[in-house]
Amino acid sequence: MDSPLEIAFVGSETRPFEHRSEVGAFADALGRELERRGHFLVYFLPDGEYLSRFPGLRFQDSVDLDVSGRKATLRRGSVEGRTARFVAIGGEELESIPPADVAKSAVASAFFAKGVLTALHEMKWRPHVFHVLDPSAALLPVLLRRDSDIDPEIRNARTLYSIHDLSGAPYGSGDAWAAVGSIGQDPEVRASVDMNGGASFLRAALLYADRVTAPGPAYAAELQRQGYGFGFEDVLAQKGDRLEGIPFGIDTSRWNPLSDELIPYRFSSNDLVQRGSNKVRLLESLDLPVEPDVPLLTFDALLADGQGWELLEAVAGDLLGERVKLALFGRRVAQDAVSKWETWAEDLAKAAPDNVSFVRDASEPQFRLELAGTDFLLCTPRREPTAQLAMRGMRYGAVPIAHLTGALMDVVHPYVLETGKGEGFVFEGYDGGAMLTAIRQAIEVYPKRSAWKRLVARLQQIEVSWSRTATRYIAAYERTVVMPPAR
Repeated sequence: MDSPLEIAFVGSETRPFEHRSEVGAFADALGRELERRGHFLVYFLPDGEYLSRFPGLRFQDSVDLDVSGRKATLRRGSVEGRTARFVAIGGEELESIPPADVAKSAVASAFFAKGVLTALHEMKWRPHVFHVLDPSAALLPVLLRRDSDIDPEIRNARTLYSIHDLSGAPYGSGDAWAAVGSIGQDPEVRASVDMNGGASFLRAALLYADRVTAPGPAYAAELQRQGYGFGFEDVLAQKGDRLEGIPFGIDTSRWNPLSDELIPYRFSSNDLVQRGSNKVRLLESLDLPVEPDVPLLTFDALLADGQGWELLEAVAGDLLGERVKLALFGRRVAQDAVSKWETWAEDLAKAAPDNVSFVRDASEPQFRLELAGTDFLLCTPRREPTAQLAMRGMRYGAVPIAHLTGALMDVVHPYVLETGKGEGFVFEGYDGGAMLTAIRQAIEVYPKRSAWKRLVARLQQIEVSWSRTATRYIAAYERTVVMPPAR
């Protein structure tokens, strides 16, 4: 298309208003990059008190809507310095539900999706494409194709659904059919929503969306493998070339060691001396003996199963026998939730105080120092939807040791000493022994200083910005707009 695209972003979060997961960062960063290139966006969000906490958001008006016989409100707003508009959909069905929980309620989710389509009629605006960002509006692609009450001009739009994390996808039960409304009597719709005896609006969204994206080509392929798609493997396999992998990016202006004011010593890929100074400061902050020539491995994860703690526990004895130091950073799932992994990490640090340190709920400056000072960054979850940690670490010259799963497969490729190609050290299978082998391979390369410095410098130069992601999404939108509907 030669003219700018008009895109509706529909979801329950976007930074800075609501940012609980990488979806919020994705919606904000991609949207800003699309704006910068001249495209017009409208963000549709569930209304709520959380929006009032952001002083930069100004609402111009409030309009009453009728959503299938239920009262709703439409508030239109803007933020100074941005061309995008922000639309809040409110109503009794959404009042008592935090934005994060809209997708968990069939009634709230259906009301939000219907409210967006009703609001468009009131706004007299017709987007080229709806970009559905999360399951909170998963019913929207279905309504657009199967609900005859929707404005025909709006039904001409196409839909793109972005997968971020399919684990823990919400299911409905009896109230789901009532929430769907009249199209719930449509046999095709009922078949699309039915999943394992329950109702999954997300399953229907994946079927009806004109295009589905995942954070990387390898991840898109993995989701179709039995046991890796969280029950959606068959649906995703049906999408064919309508399923596309587009890697995430990071904000390279925010994650930049040359200008980062939160790290003690700033540096670039052309001058790594100060990176070594950050390592010394990191070791000091961890109360570990300052031995700059000893490899430092850092592990930062939620204190929960499936994050890689199991792998570390399995090989802790072997690791302590290597000439390495281990920095463990754990984040509680909830403030008062003490997990077995917190206890385990504390005990390990007490048993080997010269080799292991444990920090819980590190501050932002401490996290930045992790990235800027560590030699290796362990990225070892069972499943990884976005690979944000690995990309941020690479930006600061931290070499990843990664479990090849999800988006990590698209970000970290095995390093080959002879060619200098590859971004890090990798292992397949969620297995402690496999991880230990990768760690030992990394330790072998570390003393080869010339090769090591080239690897660290090259990691900082790899293109991981949202500009790359936006280019791919614009192409995806343009292909989607001209293709026939998926159903």
